[in-house]
Amino acid sequence: SRFRMVMVPGFTDTERNIDATAGFLRSVGHESIELLKYFGFYEEKARRLGLSTPRLRITPEQSQAALAAGVAAFRRRGIAATSVDLPSSITIRASMVLPSSIVRSEL
Repeated sequence: SRFRMVMVPGFTDTERNIDATAGFLRSVGHESIELLKYFGFYEEKARRLGLSTPRLRITPEQSQAALAAGVAAFRRRGIAATSVDLPSSITIRASMVLPSSIVRSEL
């Protein structure tokens, strides 16, 4: 089986969430995860449908940064993290930290 997770800046990219997810993966004997980039397509669709949903206002740059930092964070925890959404030109360093530019209270 394959585990996948969307990295939503300010929500799923927190150290606490990554710790918990890595712990869960280890508990079920799984040592890898595929991370997916957040795309805000639902926000436009919800607006067109007249649904009242909070706007996250996450930029593509913030989403890309959270994805790269998430891969590094999982790898530091011994989980083989990959993402097809990261360009091959981006080098993942173990020292990368999760972006702190988005805080839930700002959303």
